[in-house]
Amino acid sequence: MLDKKENDPPKTMVLKDRTHAGGLVYDKNRQCLWVCSAAKNHGRVSAILKDDILNYQYMPNSEIIPYYHSVNFPTIPQASFITIKENSFFAGTFDKTKNGVVIKMTFEKEEDFTNNDNLDETIDIPKRAQSMAFYKEYCLISQSFGPVSSKIYIFSNEQLSSGKLNSKTALKIIKTPPYLEQIVVYDAHLYAIFESGARNYRKKTANFLMEIIAFHLPTLLDIVE
Repeated sequence: MLDKKENDPPKTMVLKDRTHAGGLVYDKNRQCLWVCSAAKNHGRVSAILKDDILNYQYMPNSEIIPYYHSVNFPTIPQASFITIKENSFFAGTFDKTKNGVVIKMTFEKEEDFTNNDNLDETIDIPKRAQSMAFYKEYCLISQSFGPVSSKIYIFSNEQLSSGKLNSKTALKIIKTPPYLEQIVVYDAHLYAIFESGARNYRKKTANFLMEIIAFHLPTLLDIVE
């Protein structure tokens, strides 16, 4: 956990399993943090309640923070990233060589954890996708692999509704430094974290970034507020 106004992280939490934890998203309706979690041969995301986060204290040999609820995605091999739009949940896969897939799952009610698997929608996305985020009428997808420039693809929500996002039909493509991982929108800014800040990746690129970077979205997208 980071504080946007302070340099020192206020809290570290130990997760239940050895998951990649490639995606995080805070759910205001259910007052919880969703995290990509581990499952055998299928995708899974798990919820950590806000109160459990606030009450958790990290110590040497700390107990794990509990998962309150988990959602399985049997049609994808792993949940590599996640995001939320209104009352719908998007869990996506990363694939190096072929297009990835996002599963759109909608909760039945605004504040409970119930969903109907039969209503899940499948959306094709570009290969090597690392994250998805939403801003106004736009869907943003980050793409990254190896020490070459990463990309942020900008699509419309109408394109998203078609069930197929193709890199060739993106409204705009923005190049960034290598190893771009998760992106998330808060107010008018896009926050981005780069894996190049990790010790094992700093030797692989001269353009490593240790900080979370904030982009002003109207400027980035060249739109008028």
